[in-house]
Amino acid sequence: MAASIFDDLEIDFSTMLTDPEPFYKSCVDAAAELKSIMRGNTSIASHIAKAPKFDGSYAEYNKMMVEIWHKASEELPVSAYFELAKRMRKVAADIEYLAQSKAAQELAETTHVMDKATAHAQYKRLREALNQWLEAVKIFNVFEGEKLEPMSGNFGGDRALVHYMFFFGEGDDEYYRNHLAVCRKIGIDIHHNDGRPMSLMDVVEYVEAHPELGITVKQITS
Repeated sequence: MAASIFDDLEIDFSTMLTDPEPFYKSCVDAAAELKSIMRGNTSIASHIAKAPKFDGSYAEYNKMMVEIWHKASEELPVSAYFELAKRMRKVAADIEYLAQSKAAQELAETTHVMDKATAHAQYKRLREALNQWLEAVKIFNVFEGEKLEPMSGNFGGDRALVHYMFFFGEGDDEYYRNHLAVCRKIGIDIHHNDGRPMSLMDVVEYVEAHPELGITVKQITS
């Protein structure tokens, strides 16, 4: 049983055998919070929808498009128009992807709230570890509790978001996805001087700037 998930979710597991009920309640509460995140809306689309509306002018961009139209009409044969149109559609798709990519980066740089895909991954880790513990303590008549049920549903809607895992030590067993738990583990303040919580990218940049911590940061796609 990997205890790092309890530490990652900031659950005190020091009394999991001597006084199991508070530990179990903390796990159930953490599971409920993760479920709440999974049922909520933390998507990029939601972030974009809430972004301040652009009240500037597109005149410069309109001018460039008109110039392309005139240049094409004067210099290209009819047979090339469709290829040019295809390339322009590719540019439009690239701009839409740019919006998604920039929104993902903004979320990573500004928010300390866990996204839906990460919450689902954390819930699966918590469920596996807690259910293993429940089986063990039941055998020794220490404690009995209800196991966590699997969460069904599609939680991959945030796949374009930036996700990181923080690995401690040599193996791949002890890792964290909660950047605030990483802060507490390595002993740094979870807030900036102005009171803002440390964002995911703040912690990534701090860890990468301090290799002596022995933490490996890996970016993942889900």
